[in-house]
Amino acid sequence: METERRTLGSDHSDTLTTLEFHASELPYVFGVLYDTPPLWPKIPATPEETKLSAALNDYWAWFARTGRPQATNEPDWRAFGSTGAYLEFTDAPHPSSNLLPGMYEFNEEVVCRRHASGEMPWNWNVGIISPRMPDVTQQCKP
Repeated sequence: METERRTLGSDHSDTLTTLEFHASELPYVFGVLYDTPPLWPKIPATPEETKLSAALNDYWAWFARTGRPQATNEPDWRAFGSTGAYLEFTDAPHPSSNLLPGMYEFNEEVVCRRHASGEMPWNWNVGIISPRMPDVTQQCKP
């Protein structure tokens, strides 16, 4: 199982000891914090973790129901949009913006230029077998 230190998007990553990996949010979402699969890190049995689980469960349920993630008595989960808004889940949900600034600019430009050209699918992969990148347009300037 691949794990990594919880550092992305956190201003206090040096104090965190939790490990994140693909699907590590599922016990929180489904409210089974203390019944994790074998070989998974054990989640501390604290009121904070239980509250965080309730918030994640609420966000996901509202999203499934309405297409808009929200939770009772928790901050709004704003659309990513031009500000790069996101919700950081540490001790509680915290709204923030500009997650990893510059990280996806190249990908965004490729998608924009392909979409603007109308000549190829915008979602083709980038790499050695991808088609030539369309010319720069006014709307897709870096």
